[in-house]
Amino acid sequence: MTVSDGKAGGRLQSIDALRALALFGVIVMNFGAMVMRFDGPNIRLHAGGADLAAMAFSLILIQGKARMLFAMLFGMGIAISLARGAASGRPAGIIHAQRMAALFLIGVLNQLFLFWGDILATYAILGLLLWFARDWRPAALLRVGLLLVLGSPLLLAAIELLAGPVPSLVPLDGKAFAAAGRALLLHGDWLDRLDFFAGQAWFRRGTDTAHAVLADITLLGTFLIGAWVARVGLLTDPAAHRPLLRRVAIGCIPIGLLVCIVNAARLGGIALSPVASALVSAAYVGIAIFAAGYAALFTLWFARGGRRVEALLAPAGRMGLTNYLASGAIGCALFYGHGLALMGDVGMLDTVLLAAATFALLLAVSHLWLGAFRLGPAEWLWRWLAGARLSRRRPVEAH
Repeated sequence: MTVSDGKAGGRLQSIDALRALALFGVIVMNFGAMVMRFDGPNIRLHAGGADLAAMAFSLILIQGKARMLFAMLFGMGIAISLARGAASGRPAGIIHAQRMAALFLIGVLNQLFLFWGDILATYAILGLLLWFARDWRPAALLRVGLLLVLGSPLLLAAIELLAGPVPSLVPLDGKAFAAAGRALLLHGDWLDRLDFFAGQAWFRRGTDTAHAVLADITLLGTFLIGAWVARVGLLTDPAAHRPLLRRVAIGCIPIGLLVCIVNAARLGGIALSPVASALVSAAYVGIAIFAAGYAALFTLWFARGGRRVEALLAPAGRMGLTNYLASGAIGCALFYGHGLALMGDVGMLDTVLLAAATFALLLAVSHLWLGAFRLGPAEWLWRWLAGARLSRRRPVEAH
């Protein structure tokens, strides 16, 4: 297995910058979820023009796209790690299993103590499966990845058209759940919140089963596409792939935008007929299309006139795990009762602005931290838990 990773043994600043952009989008959507899941009906009822614009901005331009970009880069990272492990002669399978087990542990701790919407444990479970694709040809990685990412939404839509909406494992009274969750998160004690956070990983899948399964399938497909991207060097050697990147950017962004407008209807709280619901499920494919366009567009820009912005953003991407964990903790501290308890006092525009401010804070801290240390604290912890030999000091040469 061979992988084009840009610099032998090094990092590519453009990949870190892309990860930082994805992180910004993830923070925006996570902050929105922290509030809207429990105060959504009230926010929609009192939303003004600015709040509606912020909601449209989040749902159409960010929702899902940031998660897919983050997942693609994670798949790239796994492919590069597996290739380097195989080349080193070390037991690459054991190392990969240790890394995913360590990430799973971090995800469980995040779910319990920092943010109920953790994704890291799911990343770890699905990331384990990439070991079995390590020797696939690049074309096979791309085909299976596209089948999972694009085929699963269309399959769900077909099922909905033929048999009606897919029932969830756990029936949900949305208003009662939101009211109970809001009261607990604003006024419950630490043990109440710990119990609530622990149950959300299952509860989210139980109450929206079809779309949770769809999200997991597309996540695995995105990992495979990320592995393909690493194999062919699409983002690590943009000069060699400029014509393809241009076609992806020019074609995917407008198509993805139009389809994502349709897909945003369900999350925007719009009542849908069975046929309309099936069309919205099919429009889930637009998320992947739009995300591909974003990746191509920013890679091209960073390779040409965006070097300063790339250098500005890259430290936040290098500390992506640390910043993801920190952003969840900050959001919960802002909105819930163990912190400032702002839920109920903020609208969608407020959550977007708070997310942007949080990202700016984390970006500044990342610059300061990496000026002294080689790894972010969570990155260091991940490698230590996985049994890697570590140096806390920053090397003389960057990248």
